[in-house]
Amino acid sequence: DASCTVTITATSPDYDTKTAKLKIISNDPKNQTTVVRLKAKVKPPKITRKPSIVSFGKVAVGTPVNKTVTLTNKGITDLVIGAITIAGDHPADFSPLATDTCSGATLVTGGTCTVTVTFTPSTAGKRRAILQIPSNDPNPRRSPLSVTVKGAGV
Repeated sequence: DASCTVTITATSPDYDTKTAKLKIISNDPKNQTTVVRLKAKVKPPKITRKPSIVSFGKVAVGTPVNKTVTLTNKGITDLVIGAITIAGDHPADFSPLATDTCSGATLVTGGTCTVTVTFTPSTAGKRRAILQIPSNDPNPRRSPLSVTVKGAGV
């Protein structure tokens, strides 16, 4: 009536399916070897953003306005976020570093972080840039992840 527990942990450097066999040898005269087939699939991290476009609307020239972008890990494994940068047509009018809890962060499944972007138009007219968010999400459409930021100086 005795029993024991065997704990198995699967790790993988990539996101493929891995298989193995566990052989249990005993002194049972009817079944001296028991084979247990093992299978594991490591699922990748998946970065999402909300909102996907940040629109500041019309803002007086020289006046700072803040908006927040939330990043979430919708995947199964940890999401590692790199340094967030800003590029595009008018990057100097947008500051991604007003508040940034995402650059260098590691998000567990369901974990979130935020980046507050400040728009301070330097001149009248439409202004636009792109927040670029690198991560270990293996999907090339999401790494780096882009968030369009736009507004108009008045």
